[in-house]
Amino acid sequence: MGFDQSFLEERRLRALHSLNTLDSGGEFYFDSLTKLASRLTGAPVCLISLVDSNRQVFKSSIGLDGALANLRETPLSHSFCKNVVAEREPFIVTDSHIDKRVEGNGAITDLSVRAYLGAPLIDPTGNILGAACAIDSEPRVWSKEDLEIMENIAFLAAAEFARSYATENAVTHAAKLEEEVVQLRDSLGILAHDLKNPLSTIVFAGAMAAEKVEKDSAVGGMLEMINSSSARMNEQIANVLERNSEEQIGKPRTLKAIDLVKFMTTAIAQQKLVFDRKNITPRIEDTDQEVIILADKVALGEVIENLLSNAVKFSAPDKTVTVRMVKDGFFITDEGPGFTAEDKANLFKRFTKLSASPTGGETSTGLGLAIAKTLMQEMGGNIECTSAVNEPAQFRVTLQLAKN
Repeated sequence: MGFDQSFLEERRLRALHSLNTLDSGGEFYFDSLTKLASRLTGAPVCLISLVDSNRQVFKSSIGLDGALANLRETPLSHSFCKNVVAEREPFIVTDSHIDKRVEGNGAITDLSVRAYLGAPLIDPTGNILGAACAIDSEPRVWSKEDLEIMENIAFLAAAEFARSYATENAVTHAAKLEEEVVQLRDSLGILAHDLKNPLSTIVFAGAMAAEKVEKDSAVGGMLEMINSSSARMNEQIANVLERNSEEQIGKPRTLKAIDLVKFMTTAIAQQKLVFDRKNITPRIEDTDQEVIILADKVALGEVIENLLSNAVKFSAPDKTVTVRMVKDGFFITDEGPGFTAEDKANLFKRFTKLSASPTGGETSTGLGLAIAKTLMQEMGGNIECTSAVNEPAQFRVTLQLAKN
């Protein structure tokens, strides 16, 4: 059983139609190619022809007269270029009046095509879209140089079709992506708005309850942490709503001078319940130096909270998480199993699942480090994993220093 050529033809036509260029008219680039081809070969007529299922369309032509020049197409009954497509190689006719391969072709009598040289337009996937051809009304023996010229013209034309297709696809994809981003931003805004009211109620109720208990009592201490966490979450939601507004989209974050040692000390205290749940000891070192950095308070708080939470999540009970302050940021080191080489290569990618598992049944979405990386970049800083493979995890956060 022979190979079904109809499959190749269907694929070829899909590729041709995907260009959206059959009825788009002429273009300067292609017109330059046909002019160049005519000048180099001396042929009075040169075409860049796209072969459809029932017609050939001239993307560019030089030397055509009258109605055909305006119509820019012929039926396949008047096409020599269809032979280029069928044979998938150059098609050469020196005298159509005696060449049996084109006997009965309407172009011979109606369009005075006597000699023809066509080279295939080949797309990146191997489809023959049509031909770049030179035509003469007199018998002609085409030279090897003529063939090389038309093959080069065909190559340049096919490359431009591919470039134009890629550009159009990129623009279309970008438009769809922008639409999806707008929809996602709207959904995020709605979610943040819907969370704001019940959270405000929690903040208010927590403040009222705190007034009725002693601050030094166990209940008072827990209420203080609940209120602090609620207030921080409320601030994060307000930040999301603000940055989601039309006025703020695309604008850089507003960075302010922050005493990093004080900020870190507060952040650790706010995570007391997280540490206590697994009896993990937080230790902060080198706090006797002044570290004044530039940062967005909410964003920096999210980064630190994420790193401390991960350090606890992947540490066994009764371990220590160490925060060491340096002149332009900090290190956070846990006593967990660390990362494999594959883990390290994918740490900051979204939805990354690590080889290690949380030790206390905690959940992990695989988003935290990716978000932290983005937030640090927005603040002009950096976050990196500085620990060796299969050693306790250590992260280095670097921030911009505030100018004196």
